[in-house]
Amino acid sequence: MDIDSFLLNAHAFEGILIEKYQTKLPLFFLLDGNALEFKIVNGKRRVIRFFGPNQFIFRLNSAHEIEILNRSGIITLPYGKVIKLFRKHPEVVEIHRKVKRDYLRKKELFETERRKKNTIERYFDLMERQPWVFRIAEPADIASYLNISLTQYERMTEVN
Repeated sequence: MDIDSFLLNAHAFEGILIEKYQTKLPLFFLLDGNALEFKIVNGKRRVIRFFGPNQFIFRLNSAHEIEILNRSGIITLPYGKVIKLFRKHPEVVEIHRKVKRDYLRKKELFETERRKKNTIERYFDLMERQPWVFRIAEPADIASYLNISLTQYERMTEVN
């Protein structure tokens, strides 16, 4: 399978991409647009992370959901084709392992850093790393990501 075959699988999408407890998920690559991963805790939406253009979308916890925030180009490689690709080209398995290992390492580093930072530091970190979030995401999602109430977030971002 070459890059042209992957691009033929590209399509526009908006809304919930992955629902919780779905299994045998395809491999997703976000060409453009934006997404977020969330879970429901005590009836409230808790945002875990944001995805931007040119990122693979991995969901590592089956209780989490992935939502596409705006009309986005997504390449989808169905689960069965991923398995066939792995069987036909063993070197792809190693590439997949490396991508997943790098992703998990970055995720762990990010979560460790995030736990050490206070709300203001997390806010500025998000502003520096993913400035598009403030233009596209709902204030409630940003507040959830920062682990503060919407009221606190509004007060924090209020311009006097």
